[in-house]
Amino acid sequence: MDGSRANLATPLLFALAVFLGAFLLFQVQPLVSKAILPWFGGSPAVWITCLLFFQASLFLGYAYAHLSTSRLGRRPRLVLHAVLVLAGLACLPVLPAETWKPEGTEDPAWLILRLLATTVGLPFLVLAASSPLLQAWSARLLPGRVPYRLFAVSNAGSLLGLLTYPFLVEPRLSSPQQATLWSGLFLLFAAVILCCAGKMWRAGGGHQAGGLEPPAAGPAAVAAGGGRPWEWAAWAASGVIFFMAVTNRLCLDIASVPFLWVVPLCIYLLSFILTFSGERYYRRSVFIGLLGLAILAFFLATPSHLKLGGGILLDLGLLEQIVIHVLGLAVFNLVSHGELYRLRPPPAQLTRYYLWVTFGGMLGGVFVGVLAPFLFPLYQELSLGMLLVCGLLLWSLLKQPGSVVPGLSRRATVVAAMVIFVGFGLVLWNHGSRLPADAVFVKRNFHGALYVVRRDADFPEHDRLILRHGTTKHGAQYLKREYRGYPTTYYSPFTGAGLSLRAYQETLGKDRSMHVGFVGLGVGTMAAYGREGDRFRFYEINPLVAQVAAGRLVHGDDHLRFTYLGASPADCRIVLGDARLKLEQELQADPAGQQFDFLVLDAFSGDAVPVHLLTVEAFEVYLRHLQPDGVIAIHISSNHFDLRPICYHLALSRGFTASFLNNRHRDFQGDTGFDCDLSLISSWVILYREQTFRAKFQEFCQPLLDSGEIAGEVGTLAAARQIRPWTDSFSNLLQVLDIK
Repeated sequence: MDGSRANLATPLLFALAVFLGAFLLFQVQPLVSKAILPWFGGSPAVWITCLLFFQASLFLGYAYAHLSTSRLGRRPRLVLHAVLVLAGLACLPVLPAETWKPEGTEDPAWLILRLLATTVGLPFLVLAASSPLLQAWSARLLPGRVPYRLFAVSNAGSLLGLLTYPFLVEPRLSSPQQATLWSGLFLLFAAVILCCAGKMWRAGGGHQAGGLEPPAAGPAAVAAGGGRPWEWAAWAASGVIFFMAVTNRLCLDIASVPFLWVVPLCIYLLSFILTFSGERYYRRSVFIGLLGLAILAFFLATPSHLKLGGGILLDLGLLEQIVIHVLGLAVFNLVSHGELYRLRPPPAQLTRYYLWVTFGGMLGGVFVGVLAPFLFPLYQELSLGMLLVCGLLLWSLLKQPGSVVPGLSRRATVVAAMVIFVGFGLVLWNHGSRLPADAVFVKRNFHGALYVVRRDADFPEHDRLILRHGTTKHGAQYLKREYRGYPTTYYSPFTGAGLSLRAYQETLGKDRSMHVGFVGLGVGTMAAYGREGDRFRFYEINPLVAQVAAGRLVHGDDHLRFTYLGASPADCRIVLGDARLKLEQELQADPAGQQFDFLVLDAFSGDAVPVHLLTVEAFEVYLRHLQPDGVIAIHISSNHFDLRPICYHLALSRGFTASFLNNRHRDFQGDTGFDCDLSLISSWVILYREQTFRAKFQEFCQPLLDSGEIAGEVGTLAAARQIRPWTDSFSNLLQVLDIK
């Protein structure tokens, strides 16, 4: 009885260690990434860069596991791993210190990588290495058991860690509380894995180097495993490229939030769980058809701003976009990981196999996170991911016996397949790299892809430039001389921003100049409201946006440049860097702050919400920079989120009145009789205390309210109480999700 219990306890102990380590490995990723997201402007590239770090650390962990099992004796490697586990405990908690906040001039990607390496690098390395080590130990202690099942257990733990974060952990715990809970579980993991190491210590034999596994196999053994190392790496890389490309697409078009980080990563892990649980979940003949359907679905789901006239492309809502991308990702990852499982070697090469798999994953992460922003003007990684999966699948089909098409020789079959593949690749690449025909400028950096388009060039009254980032317009300017000075889009005189700023100018009178702060630059449209003596200070995190707004990057015709900043009578200055950090630094230099009369918050990345700009702590920073009678205008236009309750809470808790305004689309009737788009539908919340401004603001708004051209409401305490206010350590976008 005692022996049977011991035999049962050992695999359960190893399974617990693998499960717990994987759970912690994937809990810490969104935890740390969310903690540093505000420091880098809430950009989706923050998560992609973090994924690159985690992929690289996973590879280093597996490399350490492979080298220690193949080069060290049994007891030396057990001692080494125990030391690393204890050293990982010394790194707790894993939240980065405030000293890591960027100054605004650093390369954000490299700063994020250094920050993560210093704070979470060692604990992550220990967790990453433990899974293959435990599988190798299990193969030694429990001969006859299939160690690949522990890989499925590992991925199940990873999946649970990811799913519990956005739905259980993030909505209930602040960042420090999350770090404390994670640290406690890491202590438990350390105790369990040290118990596993103790069992290995007491096991007999295996004192030679490589005692857990036979030495690395030569070519003959590799062939017996069904796959070569480059194939393992290539299939692993294809899965990572596709998963990160889909994550990029979702975060750019919706929001860079843990929920949309987690969903693609869960699909990625679930595909590993299913395929590595056995061959019953992956049937190549079935998935070849599903692959074709998935490619067609991605064509249909192309964002509307990239579509060229005609065709069957559809305009899809939030749920449809998410469903198509999630299901398409599932199909592609099941193919990648199903083929990877088909090429698995014998258990003797287990750590070597995982080493090449993680090496391929790291290559995929480096490609998407580091190389792609410099190589491609748009997000062409999705097309390349499709092409890589299809190419590898074609290679697998051609190399297997019986792959010759009836009536064709093997050479003819290969040639025909290559012609079809190249043709498909050209179509796919053209689809992924297409721009609107009227694009005059496109460039991509860490913060995303920007492009400027020229619309209706054949009609002088309509001729205009538009700046886009993802699916979001960041401003437009008409090129006809008479119209160039008009503020347009979300900032026209008939929007919340235009109405409130004009009302404030009227309140001040002609003799008093204004000092206005803008969080977010766009094309500098608000500079059109500047008067002689006014000072306009724009905070902008993306240097490309600053250069485009200043008219320095749209090459060729000098006429095709934005001129709002240069033509404004006001003194317009641009401060590069995240606005929140820059405002905090300015308070450190001068506690009196900027003393703004008017502050405009308008910082969006795609349709993403800059959460760190709407926290209680951020609002305290704004108030220290604001005059006692100052006004704050917050742009909350979003396809997917209703931010009114957040803004109402910030306002009412500090004695402000909050007025919400939503304007309709409005045309401008030009002198020639042509109708020109002047206002886009936009939503603004205006915060104020001064009764004089309130009366003037009401005077400006009332005719438009009476005509129905704008809709409005005054924020109430009941609306503010609907949600928990956001702080720097707590936020939950699911609270304000508005599915349309």
